[in-house]
Amino acid sequence: RVLSADEAHAFFAACLRGEPTPAQVAAAVTALRIRGETVEEIAAFATAMREAARTLDHPYDVIDTCGTGGRVADLMVYLLDSPKIVRVQLEGY
Repeated sequence: RVLSADEAHAFFAACLRGEPTPAQVAAAVTALRIRGETVEEIAAFATAMREAARTLDHPYDVIDTCGTGGRVADLMVYLLDSPKIVRVQLEGY
């Protein structure tokens, strides 16, 4: 059956908190994929993910446009108020 937005949100929020076992998560997402996800379910998942996201307190307006693939020694960020690309070298890496 199709999950309500509240049910989809509760499920994904629980997954993000690590509450279901890996087998339970696998069974649920397999069932969703076989049935086909609805727009409402995906939107509820996205809302749960945004609510669980950590925010950073920093003095810059930046956006991370891609993952580092595990190599964090040399990150590039885009300053939102500037056309410049800034390369950041992290200490200890």
